[in-house]
Amino acid sequence: MKIVISHNSALEYWRSSTPPQQDSSCTAKARTLDRQQPSLAQIENLGLRQYGVLSEPVHVLARGSKARKPTGKAVHHTSIIELPEGALVGIATCGSGKLYVSSPELCFIQMAGQFTLPQLIELGFEFCGLYSLTDNDPRGFFPRHPLTSIEKLRKFSDRSGGLHGTKLAQRALRFVVPNAASPRETALTMLLCLPCALGGYGLDKPELNFRRNADRRNRRLSDKSFYRCDLCWPERKLAVEYDSDLHHTGSERIASDSRRRNALTSLGMTMLSVTKKQINNYTEFDRASRQIARHLGKRIQPRSKDFVSKQFELRAYLLGRTISPKSGYEGDAPQ
Repeated sequence: MKIVISHNSALEYWRSSTPPQQDSSCTAKARTLDRQQPSLAQIENLGLRQYGVLSEPVHVLARGSKARKPTGKAVHHTSIIELPEGALVGIATCGSGKLYVSSPELCFIQMAGQFTLPQLIELGFEFCGLYSLTDNDPRGFFPRHPLTSIEKLRKFSDRSGGLHGTKLAQRALRFVVPNAASPRETALTMLLCLPCALGGYGLDKPELNFRRNADRRNRRLSDKSFYRCDLCWPERKLAVEYDSDLHHTGSERIASDSRRRNALTSLGMTMLSVTKKQINNYTEFDRASRQIARHLGKRIQPRSKDFVSKQFELRAYLLGRTISPKSGYEGDAPQ
């Protein structure tokens, strides 16, 4: 029997701090679903906690048009169409059956059926970024390599026209930027770059954690062969750094940041910074955003009459989720 963990449970699996497990005997190209829906006893016997699936109800997927009645322990989803290639990832052999999980690409579309557009865009940043959200770390996230890419998500959605959530997923992908290293980088980018109708300032999308190579002269100045810029618009030679409270404090760190900024400035880059205090204060963030816009040669001209209310809606969602009450620490991208 094939049991497929899907939707919220698949998201929990991919957010697990345990390295994702895959069973080579279960082909990742499998896409045919069983018509038989697993019983609650079969689901409970899977030992899903070892795969990072801790919450109930457990979401499972099978083929058909009528699902079993949801319980507090399990939610059964059904699909009447054959899934696209790459929809399922095999993770274990359980007795005489196989355990699968929705791939990040399928999970993204499945969550589109439950998330708002800003939530789905944020999830796209996470899946294509260098971190995963977690409740098991005081920062609220842990670093890891990307689960997928915008190109993979786009190609998969193009083959998934019959799946619920595909259209919203395709719309969300227009606004996703890869390589964010933390939830705060995601929030900052969304606040700056989402269209005004969604509460952003409509700025051009930057490159996140952009690598700027140093020349020989600058290597002598700071002993570094390259630098990472949080948000960068290379064609404008503009870099915006997010300065968290903890990550950029202390005399040694301040001195290191100063050397780094000086080196990047000598390479012709304009360096701007946005602090946690600025992001949290609407007026200060508005000033910082308009300063960034001027350097990009862009005028912020929202046409929507409810622009400010949309801004506050977006801020309430993003900042309420990403502020760490313990430290505000943002962490480093995995190398």
